[in-house]
Amino acid sequence: MKIYFFYFFFLFIICCDRSDDIGLNIQPNSDRIVLSSYSDTSMFDLSCLKEDSVRTDEVTTNMLGSYLDPLFGSVKSNIALQYRLTSIITGSFGDNVIADSVVLLLPYVGYYGDTSQNINIEVFNLGEDIFIDSLYYSNTNFVSSDILYSGSENVRPNKTVYATGDTLPPHLRIKLDNVFFEQNLLNTDVANLSSNDNFIQHFKGLLIKPSSTVGINSAILYFNLLSEFSKIEVYYKNDSINNIPNIENIKYELVSNLSSARINTFELESNLDTVSFLGVQSMGGYKLKLEFQDIEMIDSLLQGKSINQAILTLHKDESISALNIGQESLYPPHTQISLVRIGENDNIYFLDDYFRGTNYFGGTYNEVDKTYSFNISIYLQDLLSGKYVNKGLHVLPIGSSVNSSRTLFSPKVDLQIVYTEI
Repeated sequence: MKIYFFYFFFLFIICCDRSDDIGLNIQPNSDRIVLSSYSDTSMFDLSCLKEDSVRTDEVTTNMLGSYLDPLFGSVKSNIALQYRLTSIITGSFGDNVIADSVVLLLPYVGYYGDTSQNINIEVFNLGEDIFIDSLYYSNTNFVSSDILYSGSENVRPNKTVYATGDTLPPHLRIKLDNVFFEQNLLNTDVANLSSNDNFIQHFKGLLIKPSSTVGINSAILYFNLLSEFSKIEVYYKNDSINNIPNIENIKYELVSNLSSARINTFELESNLDTVSFLGVQSMGGYKLKLEFQDIEMIDSLLQGKSINQAILTLHKDESISALNIGQESLYPPHTQISLVRIGENDNIYFLDDYFRGTNYFGGTYNEVDKTYSFNISIYLQDLLSGKYVNKGLHVLPIGSSVNSSRTLFSPKVDLQIVYTEI
């Protein structure tokens, strides 16, 4: 749906110097035009659109979990991940080797949602090759084979873990199937362990997913899979251990590192009725489109004037209904969003203002005013001069592939233009 609103008053006022304006202090001898929206007809057109998939391979943060958003519906994130040998095995793991326990470690770096409830997880043997030098997107579907774990785990993203006699940084620990690793690591053909290339052909990795049978979880967990604590610990016994006093088992580790393919895949609602809301959702969810419907009017207002600064401000929806739906304490808004222009071929491009840096361009959430403001001075001048076709702007999340945030917006938009008579 397109939501219309009218910029119903123009305020021409003499401005004083203000240090809080984005990127440029207002000159004392400048004038300001403030355009603000309040009614239902408009020179602007604001609409909510489904986003395309986003690239999710080798990202800085991998996400796992699910939650039921009261507005955006079901949100799920899966991880496909390669593991590599810590050392090349030239012989064997010993005679009569058996797995004592196998533990998957996933180091926390954050979360989104309610972590007071357990997370229900399934871990599978990845059933297809993944490649570190290939591109993968959020809508990729991976094949899996053996199930290595299905169960519920406590979520403690801020609590250190005491294990194997050590105090370790916060991480999720999942016990995997012993028999699988006995067969595919401890007792496999030694040729599979002679190089990492051979090993990842043999053991392609893990597919980790929120459970599809237990029901929806209440959070998305963020992990650093490049951490030294991102690994699979395989504890095993063999005949020789019986001759070593005070040794119960031996440990071998499989690790994820910069050479490991690491991919997020997302499952989101794709057919939402966007008539009733304006929202931006990460993970390739939803975006806003903002169009200038009457650019000629703005151009006429600025005849004989030089633009010093143009600030576009978007307002988070603070209505009672939105706050109830939004559950902000659990699902806070994006810390930062961005604006991009739509070209003639419908490709998107950064604004020239963007390249001036965040301090100039803006886009960071103002927790006091509940707004996001952007300095679009260069873009507006180029738009008025005819350099760009007026096809509008997209409002997008920053870091869409590494966070699960979403933000609801009010129809209100402000445009403040500071100018000098010429």
